[in-house]
Amino acid sequence: MNNNYQDQSQPQQTTKPFWREYWYVLLFIIAFIILLITYILRSLTPQIPIQENSYQGITPGYSKIGDFKTKFGQAREVIETNRGTQYNFAPEFESVQNNEVVTDQAGTIQFIKELVPFNREHNLQVYTQVWGDYDLHLHKQSFAPAVWAYVFLNKGVVIFAHIDGDVVEEKWYFTPTSEANFLKSWGENLTDTGSGPEQLDIAPIQP
Repeated sequence: MNNNYQDQSQPQQTTKPFWREYWYVLLFIIAFIILLITYILRSLTPQIPIQENSYQGITPGYSKIGDFKTKFGQAREVIETNRGTQYNFAPEFESVQNNEVVTDQAGTIQFIKELVPFNREHNLQVYTQVWGDYDLHLHKQSFAPAVWAYVFLNKGVVIFAHIDGDVVEEKWYFTPTSEANFLKSWGENLTDTGSGPEQLDIAPIQP
């Protein structure tokens, strides 16, 4: 009788669930798994390189037209040219002219034209001080004679600057290439004499 009473009076020990005892270990394991999955997904996702010829993170030869639309909205107009599909976008300042993006059949951006707002501090020297001398010094037919194109072939950039202070008015971005390939493609309307070939044959299509 007494033994039974003593057994009943002693506190019963309860076993805690494993997750309560080692919750911090489980939390660490879950965090590790999440980080591992994130790393694997990033490794499998193609990374767009940011280079000298990148326009606000959009890089010719890598970025898709969808990347550009996500960042800058829908195109004002879509045109088929002999170089590819050209998308005309509104620049980031008030202008009736357009920024231009040209893609190949797969929708990969191959060329970007950026209109540059006037800023006397934004001149050709900003680029030559970093990149060194330009490769080509050409003229664009549709531009005034005082505006010249300074081509950096290995950077994939053309700087259009006015001879008055070398102020930048326009920039082109493309995949770095040789002089011969550039003059056959994006530079086909540029010349060193001030009179170049005719403009591209274009036919508007629906955006």
